[in-house]
Amino acid sequence: DGDGDGDGDGDAGADGDGKFPVVAFAGTFAIYASCYLARNNAAVAKVAYGCALSTAHLASADASFLAAYTLSSFLFAPASEKAGGWRVACAGLLAAGLSQAAVVALPGAAAPDWRALAACYALNGMAQGALFPACKAVLANSIPAAFRGKAIAAWSTSYYLGGVAATAIASQLLGAGFGWRALYLLPACVLPLLALGLLPLDPGEGKQFGGRQAQAGGGGRQAARD
Repeated sequence: DGDGDGDGDGDAGADGDGKFPVVAFAGTFAIYASCYLARNNAAVAKVAYGCALSTAHLASADASFLAAYTLSSFLFAPASEKAGGWRVACAGLLAAGLSQAAVVALPGAAAPDWRALAACYALNGMAQGALFPACKAVLANSIPAAFRGKAIAAWSTSYYLGGVAATAIASQLLGAGFGWRALYLLPACVLPLLALGLLPLDPGEGKQFGGRQAQAGGGGRQAARD
């Protein structure tokens, strides 16, 4: 019945679908690693702003991101089951990129207005909060139970790889003499292109391993808890 038990795996293997889901794994890995381009750049941007924004203003912008991220994580967990984690993840990545484009468009030479910056950060938080539950839904509903644990452990390196790479890239841009807008322009270009490129590759997660298509037994929710 598609809950990852012996019968389900056997049926999947007979259909040739019991193999490792490369598209689901690599696609969600790329989505989550790349989202740090629109997250860690904010820390480097603080250096670029210099004294143009106070510590309180920067803290307000950070708080708006975190509050929106937390709320979004709760809201989009059930949405990932209903609409499909792949679609939600691609939509979230696209929205995160658009939030960065909004920052680029803000007026201000030394720094943008902190209130407008906080609003853009909140939009980014709402977008990025959808990514983790959506990616985990894809993984849990696509990867056979036999190697799900190892696969998700390997996928978790996307946090570190994405974070280190994003900080290094933003630091290099700043060190090369680019202004604060360049730190947001890069993810504004990269994230939407990646999201739109990955969207048509929807692996249709859950057909065998308990996703949205498997209605019996609540397999998707059980897989997500594994």
